[in-house]
Amino acid sequence: NKDLSFFNYPFEGGEPLSDEVATKIEAVFKRHGSYARLRVAYGQCECGAAITTQTQLLESTRGSAGIPLPGITIGIFDDDFNELSYNERGQILANTPCRMLGYFKNAKATAEYFYIDKNGEKWNCTGDIGYINEKGELFVQGRASDYSIINGEKIYHFDVENILTELDDIKMCEVLGYDDGNGTTKLAAHIVFTADRRRLVETDENCLMKELRHIQQYIYKKTNNENFVPYRFKVRKSFPYAKSGKRDVA
Repeated sequence: NKDLSFFNYPFEGGEPLSDEVATKIEAVFKRHGSYARLRVAYGQCECGAAITTQTQLLESTRGSAGIPLPGITIGIFDDDFNELSYNERGQILANTPCRMLGYFKNAKATAEYFYIDKNGEKWNCTGDIGYINEKGELFVQGRASDYSIINGEKIYHFDVENILTELDDIKMCEVLGYDDGNGTTKLAAHIVFTADRRRLVETDENCLMKELRHIQQYIYKKTNNENFVPYRFKVRKSFPYAKSGKRDVA
């Protein structure tokens, strides 16, 4: 029964936020008197915290991390550091005056983090994958290191996770690669079902197997590519979280 009418500028960061979750949060705000839209910002400690942000002054596309802050340039590059065009996915680099000097007593990690282009400009290599649309908005999709090579093809785990969370019965998920014992890498999906679905699959093994087959079929139908389909599943009640508040998948 609290009045949140004073709450005008709510922001979220740390992990991507689905449209469904953002909408639910805004509905809670509205019920308590705040008509503010939940905004998203993106950045890293190495970049001086935030480097892009949504703003109340401009209409932002849901799912984006907004536009660069003043004085900051964001670029999307391929693995050979060729700059890509709008809506082309690649590694996110940031040219910012707020960059760190370097990692403490670790010159090697510092050299690996920065990229100097042919014009002498210094870029922060964020380690994230994403793209920029024609409006200049950044979309962050996941970590560049978060992939497996399946039958010679690079499969980003977050692509599979995004498909999984489209399903109404899946609350959270995490996809990882594993060695099947024959030298072949395959995907495993760790899943947290919604409360209602979890109660059902915990008491009915046939229902669980049917649900897992449905998940496999849904992913294959969306991608038409068997390399995206997980072959192992672990059903969890929750995921562990690090002290930072981010999900701990180590």
